[in-house]
Amino acid sequence: MLLKRYKKIVKTLSALALVVPFGVFAAPADVGTGEIKNPIGDATFNSILTNLLNILVALGAIVLAIMIVYTGFLFVRSGGNEERLKEAKNSLTYVIIGGAIILGALGIQEVIKDTVDIITS
Repeated sequence: MLLKRYKKIVKTLSALALVVPFGVFAAPADVGTGEIKNPIGDATFNSILTNLLNILVALGAIVLAIMIVYTGFLFVRSGGNEERLKEAKNSLTYVIIGGAIILGALGIQEVIKDTVDIITS
């Protein structure tokens, strides 16, 4: 029992000894300049909104594609059963609504972006 625990500790420490030096002693390339870089990039509201929405739309598109495939499986699985067919139709309706919301988000973002541009200029 003690030998198994000892072996486990040695394996864990060995793994850490291999991984830790690569991250601990790394330094950013701009150490000597004294300049702090903005991790977001542009700090304007429009750029933050655009970057955030692009990430959300990409994730939403992935989920939408998965749900389309799942809905197809629901239609195939229904096999003529009215209750399952109704479930598949409802799922397809929700997938279409979700796709419309994703596309609508891009339109809403453009409206907000234009409104902020008008207000700030």
